[in-house]
Amino acid sequence: MGAIEEVESIFDCRVYCYGNTAWLEGKYRSADEIMATIPRRPNGRVDGTRTMDLMVEIMKTWTEPGAFILFTGEELTMDGLNWCFGCARTGKKVAIESTAWYRSLPEWQRRACIAHTLRHELGHTFRCAANLKRSNTVDHLGPHCTNKGCTMRQTGTMDELLAAIGEEDPRHYFCDQCMDDMRAFKKAQETPSPIRPYGRRRA
Repeated sequence: MGAIEEVESIFDCRVYCYGNTAWLEGKYRSADEIMATIPRRPNGRVDGTRTMDLMVEIMKTWTEPGAFILFTGEELTMDGLNWCFGCARTGKKVAIESTAWYRSLPEWQRRACIAHTLRHELGHTFRCAANLKRSNTVDHLGPHCTNKGCTMRQTGTMDELLAAIGEEDPRHYFCDQCMDDMRAFKKAQETPSPIRPYGRRRA
């Protein structure tokens, strides 16, 4: 996938992807088992917001650092949206992708869409394009990058998604500014929080 290796090398962690079969190591639940516990919205679609809540709780049981990506063949939605290709919780290292929207595409396009959406949501989990004060970031259904060819650009239709895939540079899926965002997120995690005094100041 390219972007997975980029993220793993920056953060020295593993990216765990859960599909419809049990995880090979047997430590964690499969995507199907997780989905079985999540209530559906009235339209029958998976509630991405509540699914990510559960994923964050599952990650608390992990013994090593990592990111948690869940794939589902069911249609996906989340708070404020009727549907979405995927969703992520910025800085929490959890993301979900629905492959349902690509079923009618030729296989090569379907694979390309799945890979692109994975890269995009993975970038969100590591705080790519999260700072609206940066020159490359706009608020379009959440913060997204404006740099041409960057996997963090927002796409809201299938045509936009396919166009974005055609503009990507497979040597560098994330633009330099988004890579800087990830490095800044890593540095912030490594910097110990300052010790703040507790109690009243002496008169």
